[in-house]
Amino acid sequence: MGLMTKDVMKVNQLIAKQKFNAALRCLDEVLSREPSNHFFRKQQAELLYKLGKKRESYSVLSKIVQQFMTAGFYTKALASLKHMKRLFPDKVGEIQEQEHIVATKIAEEPPPEKHQTFATPDEGIRLVEATDELIITHGKHYHPQADEIETTIEPPQETQELDALVNSPLFRLFSLNELKPLLDMLEMRSFGPGEIVFTEGEKGASLMVLVHGNLRVYVSNKANHNEQVRILEEGAFFGEIGLVTGKTRTATLTAMDNVEALELNSSALHNLAEKHPEVYDIIIDYYQRRMGSPEEVEARSRQ
Repeated sequence: MGLMTKDVMKVNQLIAKQKFNAALRCLDEVLSREPSNHFFRKQQAELLYKLGKKRESYSVLSKIVQQFMTAGFYTKALASLKHMKRLFPDKVGEIQEQEHIVATKIAEEPPPEKHQTFATPDEGIRLVEATDELIITHGKHYHPQADEIETTIEPPQETQELDALVNSPLFRLFSLNELKPLLDMLEMRSFGPGEIVFTEGEKGASLMVLVHGNLRVYVSNKANHNEQVRILEEGAFFGEIGLVTGKTRTATLTAMDNVEALELNSSALHNLAEKHPEVYDIIIDYYQRRMGSPEEVEARSRQ
């Protein structure tokens, strides 16, 4: 077990026991070695808030936002601002001004050289090797729990990948004035390691973009066994099928580590589509290509 993994586990155990001061001291020690680790910085802000040190908490989160903005990670900056709005309702006006700055950056960012619809079925997705691909279960509605799957809890390192919202043709459809209310409609969702994001067969009508962490994707094969078909990484879009077809979820997603996602629900999307009907064309195209991917077709056909 790596040092970083032990640090995460120790902090999480202290938080679970509500030993917030001890957890904060542990984090301070970790951050002395990893001062630029945003994962731990956010935990530090959470603990400061729980301890009633709201001014310090707000300052830490504000610095995180600025660092993400400087690095060009506008989606991560937006997710952090959504989190700040939840913690500091008295600062909503100030935080919304920062969200509008994020919208401006996204709108002004030059498009990628090769524009694609969301992502190809493999983009941002690590396919599972055949040796660990099949997950034998006890029935269609069985779901792996945190202690039954390998859980990655080390904070991922920042990369120089394209920002998710900047690289998305869906969000690039809109002018700055239209993008601002769109980003306001996005809601922040958080999930812990092993937690189910949504379940195959349940009703769902929202699209999400994965801001932080990784998700395991399972589908049911002909034998009603859940089979892992891919891993979604940061920047991936998912959940579009319910928006397009009105059908139930076609896969089960579980968090491999601490996950943050931005969610756009169906009513918000419907309002946008009234002015931009091409929105649904983009989502339908992505849905058709994902459902036709060899990995998913093969998994569903297994006995």
